[in-house]
Amino acid sequence: LFADNGTLVMSAKVTGIGDLTLNGNATVIQQVQFNNAGNTWTGNLTVNPTASLVVNGTLNPGTASVYNLRPGAPGVSNSIGGSGTLALAGTLDLDLSTVAPSTGASWNLVTIIPTYNSAFTVADSASLVGGFTAGAGAAGSRTWTSGNGDYEFSESTGVLSFVGTLSG
Repeated sequence: LFADNGTLVMSAKVTGIGDLTLNGNATVIQQVQFNNAGNTWTGNLTVNPTASLVVNGTLNPGTASVYNLRPGAPGVSNSIGGSGTLALAGTLDLDLSTVAPSTGASWNLVTIIPTYNSAFTVADSASLVGGFTAGAGAAGSRTWTSGNGDYEFSESTGVLSFVGTLSG
C-alpha cells in the first residue's frame, strides 16, 4: 500500500493471509490507517521508514512482520499508533543511522497500547549499536537495551530513549 500524497485510510474489512507492505512518500512520512474493527487479516506486514502504521480498528499481523522505524531528530520518527487493537508480532527494526544522539533524547515509536507477541524482537537494522537484548519480564513489560548500552526501548511505554553518555 503506497500513501504517496497523503493518509491512506482502509475503512473496509481487511481479510486473508497475504503479505502487505506499507510505503509513504520519499520526503514526507505518510500514515496508513486500518480503521475496521472486523479485520481478520493475519498476513505478514512490512512497514517501511516512509510510512506510519495507524490502527483504529483491529489488526493482527503475522510473526514474520517487520516494522522499519527510522528515528531522526529527537521526537521525530515514523511510528505505530492509533486507538484500536493491535497484536504486535515480528521485529521492530530500528534504523539509527540518522540519529544525532543528545542527552535525554527520546522517540515515541509505539503510541498504541498493543498486545506484544512473546516472540516480538527489536533489531538494529544498520548494525550501529550492537543489536538489542530483551530484559527480564513478560512480553509487553520488557526493556530492550542496545549492545553498546546507548539506547533502550520500553515495550510498556513504546519509547526509544538515548541513555548513553556523550563524549565531549
